[in-house]
Amino acid sequence: MLKDAIYNIADDYFSVAIENPDAPGGFDHSGRLILVDKNRHVRAFCDGTDAKEVTEFMREVEQLMLEMEI
Repeated sequence: MLKDAIYNIADDYFSVAIENPDAPGGFDHSGRLILVDKNRHVRAFCDGTDAKEVTEFMREVEQLMLEMEI
């Protein structure tokens, strides 16, 4: 069933999906962002709808990019 598949994907990706007939496709989801390094370690996460959290998240992205250049 499509609904079960969507919920399974949401669980796998640290997201929350809920049925919402007003949302495109009938589902709404959280705005969480996750930063994972090449070793599959979670380095940071944030609510992508919160400007302050996104700013800090972007600092973590920049830090990881610098580490990858070494």
